[in-house]
Amino acid sequence: KFFYLSVFLLFSLLLTACSGGSSPASDAGQQISPPIEPLPTPSPVADTTPDSFSFSTQTNVATNTEINSSTITVSGIDSTAAISVTNGSYSVENGAFTTSMGNVTNGQSVVVRVMSSNANSTAVTASLTIGDVSADFTAITEEADTMPDLFNFIPQTNVALDTLIDSNAVTITGINNASAISITGGSYQIGSGEFTTAAGSVNNGDTVVVRLTSSRSQSTAVTAALTIGGITAYFSVTTVEATANPLSIMSIGHSLLGHPHMPAAINAIAADA
Repeated sequence: KFFYLSVFLLFSLLLTACSGGSSPASDAGQQISPPIEPLPTPSPVADTTPDSFSFSTQTNVATNTEINSSTITVSGIDSTAAISVTNGSYSVENGAFTTSMGNVTNGQSVVVRVMSSNANSTAVTASLTIGDVSADFTAITEEADTMPDLFNFIPQTNVALDTLIDSNAVTITGINNASAISITGGSYQIGSGEFTTAAGSVNNGDTVVVRLTSSRSQSTAVTAALTIGGITAYFSVTTVEATANPLSIMSIGHSLLGHPHMPAAINAIAADA
């Protein structure tokens, strides 16, 4: 009996030992992990890249003149964006034009300005950059035009013999560049300058007068031709009409006096003469 009791006690101790040793491990396996903190929401990245924009090219602009582009409106950004220009200037919201770098915000208006070329048919281009988007504005000057509008000189009649006669003054219009001028049969004056017969040049807005010498003969026309840029106008003067010599009339009358075929009335008039 003692033997069986000893075995039973030993077996009980072993069970107790096994049970007690496995408990911590079992508890450890059932532990709950602490909750994971959510990551913070990242701040939105500023958008400084605007929607694309463009400027229309302007043609036939005057030379050496400030030319403004059409107006654009900045869109597509949610933060301040840098703005700069090369070979021109810009204005924001109708402010003063500037060549310095600056900033714009969404919805603001912008205009670009360039100085056109001094030469005809020549392009000048400015480039505007907002954020990392750029667009060019180009202005092309007008073609050279040296053919003036039509002009004319008023003919003069009954002028004195062998006399310097000046025409009416004409104003040259319709050209945008210096135009060649020349004359035949007379001389010309530009503005208040000296009269000359040499070829030269004339500009838009200049006044021109033609001068010639009238004929030494009565009832005789003299004409000068002035040419500007391929357009020719004529100035003509005609001297006074010839008048009958009274002595010649008397001589004719006396020669006919008594002519058998001359009526008596005419003979009487001739006799009175």
